[in-house]
Amino acid sequence: MNKTKRVLSVVLAVLMLSSLIAALAIADGQHTVVIDYVFTNGKQAAPSWTATLAEGSNLEQTVTSPTVVGYEPDPATVNVTVNNITENKNYTVTYYPANVGFTVNHYLQNVADNNYTLDKTEHVGGYTESEVGGDLAETYPGFAALLYNTKAKVAADGSTVVEIYYDRNYYMMSFNLDGGYGVEPIYARYGASVKVENPTKPGYTFNGWEPTVPTTVPAENTTYKAKWQAEKTAKVSVVIWGENADDEGYSYIKSVETTAPVGSTLTAVPSGTNLNMETKLWELKRVEQTTVAADGSSVLNVYYDRKEFTLTFNYDYSSGFLGIGAGYNKTGTITAKWGADIGSRFLAMNAAAKGSLWSTNYNGAGPWTSFLQIMPEENRTYYCRNTSNTAQSAYYYTEGLDGKYVLKHTVDAYSGSNLTITAEDFYTMEGFTYDHGTDGEGKPLPKEPGDAGQWSGAKFYYKRNSYDLVFISNNTEVKKSKVKFEAALGTSNGESFAPSYPSNFEPNAFEFAGWYQDPEGVKPVDWNAKMPAASVTVYAKWAPKNHTVKAYLTKEVVGGEAIYIYHVPHGTAVPSAPVNPTNGNYTFVGWFYEENGVEKAFDFSMPVVKDLNLYAKWSSNTLVTYTIYYKSGDIEIAEPTTGSALAGTTLTFEAKTGDELNEGYQSGYFPHTGSHSLTMDINGNNEFTFVYVAKEKVGYTVRYLDKATGEPVVVNGVPTPDKTGETSDAIITEKFKVITGYMPDSYQKRLVLSADPEKNVITFWYTKDEHHATIQKNYWIQNVDGNGYSSMPYSEISAVGNIGTTYSADVITITGFTYNPNPANAHTEHPALASGVLTANGLELNMYYDRNTIEYTVKHVDANTNEAFESETGSALFGAQVIGNEGTFDGYMPIEDQPKQKSIIIGMGTNEIIFYYYPCYYIGHVRSGSLNNTDTIRLTGSKANLTAAVTPGYLYGGAFTNEACDADHVQTFTQGENAINFTPVKGETYYIWEVSETYLKPRTYAVSKHLQEKNGQLCVVELYLMTHADRQEYQYMGFEIVGENAAISDRTVYEVVNATKGGNLYQQMYVGLDGNMAASKTEVVEADRRAGYIAMYKLDANQFAKFKTDGLTFQPYWVTLDGIIVRGVNCRECTYKDDGETQINANNQARIGSNVGIYTNASQQTIDVAYSYVFEAADVEVATPEVPVTPEIPEVPEAPEMTLNSGAMYLRAQYTYEMMTNTVKFISAIDVNECIEYGFVINGEVVKCEEAAQTVDGYDANYLFGGSVNGAMLMSCNMLLDGLVDGMPLNVTPYYVALDGTVVYGETRTLVYRQWVGLEG
Repeated sequence: MNKTKRVLSVVLAVLMLSSLIAALAIADGQHTVVIDYVFTNGKQAAPSWTATLAEGSNLEQTVTSPTVVGYEPDPATVNVTVNNITENKNYTVTYYPANVGFTVNHYLQNVADNNYTLDKTEHVGGYTESEVGGDLAETYPGFAALLYNTKAKVAADGSTVVEIYYDRNYYMMSFNLDGGYGVEPIYARYGASVKVENPTKPGYTFNGWEPTVPTTVPAENTTYKAKWQAEKTAKVSVVIWGENADDEGYSYIKSVETTAPVGSTLTAVPSGTNLNMETKLWELKRVEQTTVAADGSSVLNVYYDRKEFTLTFNYDYSSGFLGIGAGYNKTGTITAKWGADIGSRFLAMNAAAKGSLWSTNYNGAGPWTSFLQIMPEENRTYYCRNTSNTAQSAYYYTEGLDGKYVLKHTVDAYSGSNLTITAEDFYTMEGFTYDHGTDGEGKPLPKEPGDAGQWSGAKFYYKRNSYDLVFISNNTEVKKSKVKFEAALGTSNGESFAPSYPSNFEPNAFEFAGWYQDPEGVKPVDWNAKMPAASVTVYAKWAPKNHTVKAYLTKEVVGGEAIYIYHVPHGTAVPSAPVNPTNGNYTFVGWFYEENGVEKAFDFSMPVVKDLNLYAKWSSNTLVTYTIYYKSGDIEIAEPTTGSALAGTTLTFEAKTGDELNEGYQSGYFPHTGSHSLTMDINGNNEFTFVYVAKEKVGYTVRYLDKATGEPVVVNGVPTPDKTGETSDAIITEKFKVITGYMPDSYQKRLVLSADPEKNVITFWYTKDEHHATIQKNYWIQNVDGNGYSSMPYSEISAVGNIGTTYSADVITITGFTYNPNPANAHTEHPALASGVLTANGLELNMYYDRNTIEYTVKHVDANTNEAFESETGSALFGAQVIGNEGTFDGYMPIEDQPKQKSIIIGMGTNEIIFYYYPCYYIGHVRSGSLNNTDTIRLTGSKANLTAAVTPGYLYGGAFTNEACDADHVQTFTQGENAINFTPVKGETYYIWEVSETYLKPRTYAVSKHLQEKNGQLCVVELYLMTHADRQEYQYMGFEIVGENAAISDRTVYEVVNATKGGNLYQQMYVGLDGNMAASKTEVVEADRRAGYIAMYKLDANQFAKFKTDGLTFQPYWVTLDGIIVRGVNCRECTYKDDGETQINANNQARIGSNVGIYTNASQQTIDVAYSYVFEAADVEVATPEVPVTPEIPEVPEAPEMTLNSGAMYLRAQYTYEMMTNTVKFISAIDVNECIEYGFVINGEVVKCEEAAQTVDGYDANYLFGGSVNGAMLMSCNMLLDGLVDGMPLNVTPYYVALDGTVVYGETRTLVYRQWVGLEG
């Protein structure tokens, strides 16, 4: 050791090392009182309350159990009473679940889609962590509650929300049409809009329903009966039937229309009805009774018999004698109905008379009739006198079916003279009409019957007649066909003729079932039968149409294999409803079908009026989630739609449009499809992506189709053209086109456009109707921002009315809105109108509703009491979003994880935004006179400890009422309380003066002298205990010596401590700028000192004597102005070596942390401050202490760069050791003109020096390194040795970086740390 180091070792005999002292905070003889706060399961509910008492102490205190959100403590307070404590004492407070409640939201299914709307919110009682239970569902008429999570637990803070969804039930609305048609049963969701057309019943005027049909589906199955007002008179078809000539049957002659009072019974033809039947030929036989129906379907059958006539034949004439007795001796007759075939009988009469020249003159003169086939329409008397045996013959030919003539029969006449042709010879032949002929001389006969040439040999040609085949449909003649006599009826092609559908029939209710011989449709027409010589009537049979009903397991398999197939006559129900199908884990919901893209429900009790493809819908008791994405390429252009639904249900989603899409995609982007239905799969994967493409515009088409034909409506022979267009809008709304005589199925229609123009089709379906038009009622609601109006979803009501009638829109109740008959900014194309006259162009009524202004409150609520301590009120429009902000309030802190902002949608109920806060107090951390930071601490009802709030690395320096932290603002506490155990006050700020742990470190100063009694040996004769503080605002500073009952204290501290030698300053100790105690051989200037004070205590003779024998351990402390004793983080153990030793053994035990206690004699008087304390350090130099053996040091590797010549005195390492601060200072000489960087490598770590000086601590280079470096600059660095262990080596190598970048290393010096000495080597 060089001389300098020896001098420093003698003067500064203070060793400063740290080691841990365990269990110093709670000394022997102390006991704890603990209150544990636990849940029912034994887990901790809140930090325990703890008090530390000395044995035998007493304590009486009421401790309020801390608040734990969602739980109630039992007991609420603990009365702690301890007398003469001898052991630890424990209390337990158990926290039981509190009735914190939770929220239940009830969502009702929308009418028009499968989404849900919040109906109401209610707050239900429930204990923390209990299950919400299965009895939360409300009873809503017309709704069925879906499953919800009954096992959900009630959150402690009441934040649990249970969402219950209610599906609308389906109900049947049946219609008893009482013979009418045009209205089908409705099987639909409760609350669905009902649009019921007026039914039709021919002959009647519809007079309403009994009971009145509601505008929406009621919550039960109902039946409504049509009321009819019959017309006063109705059409009656009088069908005239004539008796056949050759049998007893009757054939249709004609039909005559007449009218009669509705409901009257007809037993005769109404007066004034002219049947034009010749009474000389026909005789009324009977009239079939009928009742006059209002629909004009009544038929009155009238039957006529043919009258009979008689032909009288007189023959066998005798001329008598001279005329006497002359006359006809024989008479014969033929009696028959007119038109009857009497040909054979006539010929028999000729044979009987032996002649065929029958005259209507008594004298038998011509003209004569030789043959009659058909009974004439009168009575006749014939006379025959000619009995010649000379035969003459005439020949009669008839046209065959092939057009060729064949001999029908020959008529013979007997006369002795030549006969001539007369009109009687052109007789009527059944089924034929005379056409032409030749006389006996071959001369042509006249076209018309009359006298002509020679009869004998004459030829008469008859053309075959054609008769009417009359087709009757619904009592109306619809066609006549001519059929040749005796030809097959089928030659008319009537079998393939299908009549038009009767206009007074229910549309699509019947189908043509063929032609029949009778009106009842019992006997089919035999188309091979031959046509008689009279008209034939056939009757169309209309049978109820047979509809095919197919039922499929799911919608996806419609068109495939059906599970049920029925063939049902129109207007009847399926004979027996099938059993409900099964489908794995799904629950059958019901049967549905689609019509014109609209899904409708079906019940098997409904009459079937069309072909149906039914499909089963399914649900389950399993809620599944779904996600709908909206993408353009791989980019999501809108927030996904997510939700949950019962597996098996089908939801329909529309593509998002407009401001529903993200910025940059709100126009010019169109989906491939505008909507998509998704059936929830119980196995998951319920996702669909609407894919958008960029297009400037897309095309669309509006079609106007005839519902009856499916083709464009034809007006004046011209089909109504489609409307086409292009638009950049995402949604279009089209109004119907006025087509005279037709009525559309809707006033207007809306369509979400897709990127495919082929899919963008709106179709209006038209029904022929010249008396009705569409009434459109639109309900508009004010936009949330108060600007403009939008159509209320699903509020467009289309109805049908009578043209020329005035109609009004009802003022309906819309929650949150008020009707405004005169809105200032109504849509120009939809002007406000509540009433108007219906024209052929339709009528649009527009009702506008303004949003109500509703008050809301932002509440700031104490989470412990649930009472508001601050509220802000405002108002906003119904449906608007209101945002509230978390506030800052003195004495309150927000609860954990509470958002800074909350929002609500303004509704009709209680509109509150609630922020919760815990009561709190504050701890301000003041360091070096400035407020460093402030802690916000929740008030729990437990006692607080300010000393425990001190920031690690700092000491408690007292509590104050403001950040000045001076003697005028010392914190006071309730009697019996102190900074270690006090009840904090809400909103109060407790300022803690925090001091770096570099203060209150134990230091010693040993003074050695030559003692005569020890033969002049140099021995330690005095020992000073030392420490330092940052300021004077303490009551006391002192030292606790272990083993002594009381601590040593003193009220005086010093700015500097001077050690003198021979009356001259030998060393001055002070608080350095870094906060540590420092020492100087010269008086320190003010600028080098930091504000701080040194406390010191000299052991008295008894104490020193005890120290020499037993050693001592001490710990510095101070007493704060609020009465807390604060001990430093280290204590020091000191032992006396031996006589002749110049030092003591001093060991700073390891860091144990500052511990505090209550100083019972507290006052607010600060310690006294004196400038200096002076003592005589020594009068002679001391001998060098013995150095322990240095352990072997490993060889230092050679430097990688250039190493300085070992003979040079530059870059040699010297050091000084400051025992008081346990600090070493390394020094080396350098030439600063030759380098750009310099420093030391210590155990491999580079320590750069910032500057060089001519002297270090008063020493120059010449003194330290010799004359060879006289005038050189010195570089130095400090190193604190706290924490080194005994025997630890330090390898120190000075270095510098030359101007050319070369690193130059000096000689490595190896030093060894010795615990009791310092450094060796």
